[in-house]
Amino acid sequence: MKNELQTDEIIASESANVAHEFLACFQKMEFPDSKNSKISDLCVDLGDIWTSQKKLAIQLQELMDNSQKKSYRDLGNNLVDLKISLEHIMWHSKRMLNPMIKTAEFAFKKHESSKTKSSES
Repeated sequence: MKNELQTDEIIASESANVAHEFLACFQKMEFPDSKNSKISDLCVDLGDIWTSQKKLAIQLQELMDNSQKKSYRDLGNNLVDLKISLEHIMWHSKRMLNPMIKTAEFAFKKHESSKTKSSES
């Protein structure tokens, strides 16, 4: 149990670091202040999905390994863990979908306005 808590702390720390890296990238784009909270939430979701997909890859490998051992108990545990991870990823995916679309739309508008300004010069 102690190892699991340490692993969870490491994963949470990695997720926060990745979210911060995403946020730093977005901040370089100089989005208006009104977009900050949505972008922060989006970065948290992106960071969590990043670390979750790494965990998912490990769980899939464990599932394969345990099916080779023919351990029904381990197989059942792996499938439950896999389900929980997938639900976690789906939750973040649903939560970030609208802010991601809005941010993409904003980015495309900024791109188009910068093209227009540069063609006028």
